[in-house]
Amino acid sequence: MTDLPNLLERLTAELPAAIALRHDLHRHPDLSGGEEGTLNRVLLAMPGMASVRRVAGTGAVLRVGASGPSVAVRAELDGLPVTEATGLPWASTRPDVMHACGHDVHLAALVAVARAVAAGESPGTLIGILQPREESAPSGAYDIAISGALEQEQVHAVIGAHVQPALPRAPSPARRGP
Repeated sequence: MTDLPNLLERLTAELPAAIALRHDLHRHPDLSGGEEGTLNRVLLAMPGMASVRRVAGTGAVLRVGASGPSVAVRAELDGLPVTEATGLPWASTRPDVMHACGHDVHLAALVAVARAVAAGESPGTLIGILQPREESAPSGAYDIAISGALEQEQVHAVIGAHVQPALPRAPSPARRGP
């Protein structure tokens, strides 16, 4: 049986690196269909033992854990054709391109989860879906779905989360009681 508190501790330990990755991704966004730079940044941050399968042009599906049934977490690679005017230290360095809807957060969170799973006793097998072209048609999700990669990786469920900046910050798992 997997020790969930230890997994949460490993995930909490990954948060500083996830924040740094999120800032790096935010500085260097790529538009739909041209996400090669973003994909390479994410793959470099993934745990070394992850196996990677390229799909949907500039996308990828990766496995952390043994073969067999798995759960997938999806994150989007593309930025938007938006001019950033936030003034943040990690603002986009690309004129008229920005991660304006949280894709940088989704990617950094997926990397943190993959690294936490890889660092200890795994609760199972994790599949990371790095989806290109979420903000354009045809969507990379369709290409991934018809590629057969999810069937080959024995994906039984897919998790896709979205950020909501208006919600209050949740307490850190390290600060929760027993």
